[in-house]
Amino acid sequence: MKKVSGRTKKIINLIGDDNNFQILDLGCSGGYQTDKLGEINYGFDPDDYNWLHKNLVEKYENVTGVELTKSHADIMNEQGFEVVNEDVQNFNLNKKFDFVVAGELIEHLIDMKGFLNSVKNHMNSESKFIITTPFANSLFSFLYSLIYWPRSCSNDEHTLWFCPSTIKLTLETYGFEIESIEPIMDYRLTKNFSIYNIFVIFIYALYPILPKRIRCNGMIVVSTIK
Repeated sequence: MKKVSGRTKKIINLIGDDNNFQILDLGCSGGYQTDKLGEINYGFDPDDYNWLHKNLVEKYENVTGVELTKSHADIMNEQGFEVVNEDVQNFNLNKKFDFVVAGELIEHLIDMKGFLNSVKNHMNSESKFIITTPFANSLFSFLYSLIYWPRSCSNDEHTLWFCPSTIKLTLETYGFEIESIEPIMDYRLTKNFSIYNIFVIFIYALYPILPKRIRCNGMIVVSTIK
């Protein structure tokens, strides 16, 4: 596989090699993007090699995206992607999918009930729901809060923070059953000198001896409907 972020690689590994799977990618233009110089930005960059949706489409035959921002959806459709301009917190495509993917999305939402009920409506008993989200109790999150308090989150668009306990309770409350929760690493160096870069270098230098739950900054959660 070409060079992609840890979470993108993990999602594709979980889905597997069957090109015939029906895959629904929610919030498909979003996430942080990395330009050619390594600078991390938030928003939509169709040329980013880490872009989850593009990697899914290159790997699988049947990928549908849902995107709230109309201008992003229009650009993606012009480029040949199949994208529906809808709010992931209230949508109905009248179709079931083998995998529903929400990469770095759930922490941006307000209406969790609407979102999870919409997801459930697009799953059958064999479908899997894959979420990646920042790990609220990670060492990175703790140190960021310690240094920048009262600013405690590096992304101003985040409305929610999850740990294994809270995301398990949230999903089970709305009719999902947890299959697995795993910490993942998804750091990227930027081109400018920063405290963040120092931290990332430190994490990779001590990678062999650091426990996984310490070195990881994200979680990947797999669930099914009950």
